[in-house]
Amino acid sequence: MASSYEEISFNLSSDLIKYLKSVCESGELSKSNCDRLLKLIEENDSIPLSLLYETTSQINGKGLNQALLTTEMIIPSPKPPQRSKELEDRLVRLRLEAEEREYKQMTKNVSLSSNAESIASDFAKSQKEMNKQIMMMFNFMGTVIGSAVFAYVVSGSIMGEGNISFQMLAALLTGTLVFFADLYFIVKADSQSEKKN
Repeated sequence: MASSYEEISFNLSSDLIKYLKSVCESGELSKSNCDRLLKLIEENDSIPLSLLYETTSQINGKGLNQALLTTEMIIPSPKPPQRSKELEDRLVRLRLEAEEREYKQMTKNVSLSSNAESIASDFAKSQKEMNKQIMMMFNFMGTVIGSAVFAYVVSGSIMGEGNISFQMLAALLTGTLVFFADLYFIVKADSQSEKKN
């Protein structure tokens, strides 16, 4: 039982020092125990429980409880038991298996072929959309320019070739009218395609 008390100690508070000195002065302890206690008080800031137990058991511990009220007990941390090599190997193996399962769980729906296909699909979709917009722009410009040229030629053949200002006015009015009509249909088609998506 004494071996379990060996590592536990008490800080030497002023009350505990007074108590130990009074016990030595009372003559209840042997001279060797008193010398050992006084030397310990001078050299250390704590007293082992085993020594305190041994000392106070000789005098039945009278007054010790009052001295210990202001004293702090120092209890060392327990030492964990050593693990066997077999257990360590098993823990390493289980840790590696758990990491492997976690990695497979994270990467189960990621594959290189599906990733490449989705990139190609996205690129093809954006290329198709860009071609559609370029064709729409050329169609828009061709329609406006074509209608202006048509109005210029038709007004020239109706009014005669000499009236250029009338021909330019007819071409400008027709081109502007076709521009806004075409713009209306482009915006309408674009808003309908956005509603579908």
